[in-house]
Amino acid sequence: MSKDVKDMADHEKLLERRMRLRETHQKLIENELMKMERELQEEQEDFNQAKTSQHHSDWLKRAHHHKRHSDWPRQDEAFGGLARVRAVVFWTAQVFRSLIGGVEGEMSYLRRERRILVLQIEALRRENQQAYADLENQSRQHQQEINNIREESLQTRCARSSERTKEERHQGPDGVTPACLKACADQLAPILSQIFNRSLELCEVPSCFKRTTIIPVSKKPKITGLNDYRPVALTSVVMKSFEKLVLAYLKNITGPLLGPLQFAYRANRSVDDAVNMGLHFILQHLDKTGNYVKILFVDFNSAFNTIIPTLLQSKLAQLCVPSSICQWITSFLRDRQQLVRMGKLTSNSRTTSTGAPQGCVLSPLLFSLYTSDHASKDPSVKLLKFVDDTTVIGLIKDGDESAYRQEVKELAVWCSYNNLELNILKKWR
Repeated sequence: MSKDVKDMADHEKLLERRMRLRETHQKLIENELMKMERELQEEQEDFNQAKTSQHHSDWLKRAHHHKRHSDWPRQDEAFGGLARVRAVVFWTAQVFRSLIGGVEGEMSYLRRERRILVLQIEALRRENQQAYADLENQSRQHQQEINNIREESLQTRCARSSERTKEERHQGPDGVTPACLKACADQLAPILSQIFNRSLELCEVPSCFKRTTIIPVSKKPKITGLNDYRPVALTSVVMKSFEKLVLAYLKNITGPLLGPLQFAYRANRSVDDAVNMGLHFILQHLDKTGNYVKILFVDFNSAFNTIIPTLLQSKLAQLCVPSSICQWITSFLRDRQQLVRMGKLTSNSRTTSTGAPQGCVLSPLLFSLYTSDHASKDPSVKLLKFVDDTTVIGLIKDGDESAYRQEVKELAVWCSYNNLELNILKKWR
């Protein structure tokens, strides 16, 4: 459990550093430049003042020299006041000389400070350049991975994906059965690789691979309405092979960036871990007298069918998914032709551009990424997720439920903004 808590802290630090890195560097450089300009201006003013003082001192020295070497009779002994005047002039010159020396010392100090500031700014610029270089390297690595997919090795991947396809009796809308694809994997792999490479290059999914047949599956023994059916999508078996390749690529990119309390598509995580983590939070909080817990189990109406492709694309971009893959996924979700088949009856086809069909390989991960930007802001409220199953745990102390209620309110607002509808009529047994 301590490792999970540490993962949560590391995740929060990573997000905070990514958000503030560029802004902090820019502000530091601007502040240092403004500070340098002010100091240079002050240095110039001090230098001008020093020049004026030097000129005044030279005038006094010339006057003193003229007074000593003029043809005027020396009256030092006769007029003590004149001697005192010459002494005052002498000491005044000495004071001006010391002032000039102090100004020169200050100017030297300012020059050293300026060099230090220049070095600091250069260090900040190098750090900023390094950050950009790291981002570019990461982008090149992602692009290289895409290129690797487009190479000949993709043929082997397509062949393996086809061979691993389950032998089910249902065929896709294109008429290709899993058994056919598995039996002809070696022969079809080069052709499928060319199709997939071209699809990635154009960032578009062929329309024949986006056709869907919806099979209503009853969720209850007794049907009372349309909501008692689960719309299971039969999609192209060939497209499922492509989806498996994209699924592995997305998991490698987005896995480290998902929240620590998202237990789906995480290495060494399962639904059992989610249950155990929730019990750990609850029991640890109840050890103290006077504490109690409130739990809210959240259910969405047709969760996968409500995904908005444009919102998903922006969220994928924030998770460092390359733009070409984002556009490919958007094309995968848009303009999907689907029809409903029930027994021997078949409806007319319609085109939809919202949601991810249930039955697609990518749908569960896409929904997890779609909801990844919402997390609890208060440490006393835990938000556990497993794909579309969400649990809000409020750790109440001293009878103060304000943080828990605020998180529930923000969850409702977030769902409204992201086109997700809460199923408030569902009863848990």
